[in-house]
Amino acid sequence: MRKNRVYTLLASCFVVTAFVFSNSSGSASVGSITIDGKIYNQISFRPEFPMGKLKLGLDLYFYLDDEGGFYDKPWDFSTGKKAVENILDKILYLQYGNPGDRLYFRFGGMPSATLGYGIIVNQYSNTVQYPNIRRLGFELKHNGNIGTEIIMSDIKRSPGLTAIRATFPIFTNKFNI
Repeated sequence: MRKNRVYTLLASCFVVTAFVFSNSSGSASVGSITIDGKIYNQISFRPEFPMGKLKLGLDLYFYLDDEGGFYDKPWDFSTGKKAVENILDKILYLQYGNPGDRLYFRFGGMPSATLGYGIIVNQYSNTVQYPNIRRLGFELKHNGNIGTEIIMSDIKRSPGLTAIRATFPIFTNKFNI
């Protein structure tokens, strides 16, 4: 596990350095959390990296106990399954475009998703239980002649919410069904 800790700290230093020396934005926080009955101090960084229409938000968090010990379960990459789970937990979101664009998608945390003018789904959030439960939602909007909207609350586990909406114009784009 010591080797994983070194790799984790090196990767974290790289991300923080890239964040500081880029045109990125983000946030950081400090607090306490209880894991398995033990209190840890939490330090988290949430850098956001815009790359044209593509945006990436990361969620990097570290837990330290009262003796300076590092809780490394969220940084355990010892097996392929653990590595995939922990990497996915570090993605706050991956987004392309904006909801009004011709093509928009968001993978990860959804702070507010609406489908069908709010009649089907109105301001749904899959981050209500965050950070205890980190859901990876999916939202897709295609605004073309035939419009499509899809929302899935969590693709890591069974989604609690799946909603789909399709529209197509009739009467020369004056009325949609």
